[in-house]
Amino acid sequence: MAFDFYKYSATGNDFIVFDNREGDANSLTKGDRIAFCSRRTGIGADGVLFLERSEKCDFKMVYFNSDGGEEGMCGNGGRAITHFAYKVLQIPFGKNDAYSIETQNGVYQASIKGNIVKLQMTEISGIGEKNIENLFEAKKSLFLKVGVSHSIFQVQDCDEVPLESISPAIRKETDSNINFFQVVSEGNIKMRTFEKGVEGETLSCGTGATATALACQKLFGWTDKVQIETKGGLLEILFDEDHSEVFLCGETRLIFKGSFETQ
Repeated sequence: MAFDFYKYSATGNDFIVFDNREGDANSLTKGDRIAFCSRRTGIGADGVLFLERSEKCDFKMVYFNSDGGEEGMCGNGGRAITHFAYKVLQIPFGKNDAYSIETQNGVYQASIKGNIVKLQMTEISGIGEKNIENLFEAKKSLFLKVGVSHSIFQVQDCDEVPLESISPAIRKETDSNINFFQVVSEGNIKMRTFEKGVEGETLSCGTGATATALACQKLFGWTDKVQIETKGGLLEILFDEDHSEVFLCGETRLIFKGSFETQ
């Protein structure tokens, strides 16, 4: 069977996207997904996205990490699939010129202007649920969940953190994504993320950026928004005091389209 795919980048976090509204991609195995994500022998990506039909939303997003396993939510994946739905599939907007997106972790709202996608985040919970202070010597640290779990550490210079060597042990202990950030100025930070399921550093992480911005609100009393510099580009997190409205904003790009045949 022949499959078309679309390679996307959301501030450097890259994905292989499939239109699975007819269910054809359900025949792809975990091994297939792992092979696709290989940067040496496959297409190369941090994860795989399926866009599917939904009975209650404009469409459904199913996300798989590069280890082939399904994950409940991916912020940058949500931005990529919004661009795909609007620019490639031309799915009409629902209410308020936005999409409602069904995920395993709940319903998300997303809008797009040019190549900038604004994704409303939900499921903010578990602030301080785990004590992570003894796992890494940091200025400040905090655990919280934004659909998925994140451990967050403030450091002097995130570029100096030996992320690949120290993160696996913290990830195993906390079953979470690991984020290191430095304060550049009030409302501006620089950060790096070791992603669970990818088991390595990604150029950006949408839920990690959101979690880190909300950690800054909690730790420093910052209000309204946080600008975040990642290796893949700039992200902006907008929020209110009680987290009833939290938005992840950033650029998303279609890199190329391709096709392949399975045996």
